[in-house]
Amino acid sequence: MQRVNPEGLYKTIQASLPHFKRNGWKGRIIVVSPPIYSRFFRGKTAYAMGKVGMSVLTKGLATDFEREGKGERMSSPFLDSSCGFSHS
Repeated sequence: MQRVNPEGLYKTIQASLPHFKRNGWKGRIIVVSPPIYSRFFRGKTAYAMGKVGMSVLTKGLATDFEREGKGERMSSPFLDSSCGFSHS
């Protein structure tokens, strides 16, 4: 469980990159994972580890895309815009 969510997300994003490049980096990747808060971990640590991995991957890739001039390509409704995410 700890590996499936972040690795699946990473592989999906990798598979989509040629399509984004071909379309001039137009489009958006929307990642849906639960908000992270202390009660979230209670009794489901393995599940929470995978979801936290997804959130960290989303934040990191959004920062990389922004730095590379590809604009906001990563969205998550649970992370604020100061982290390089949009709320769409």
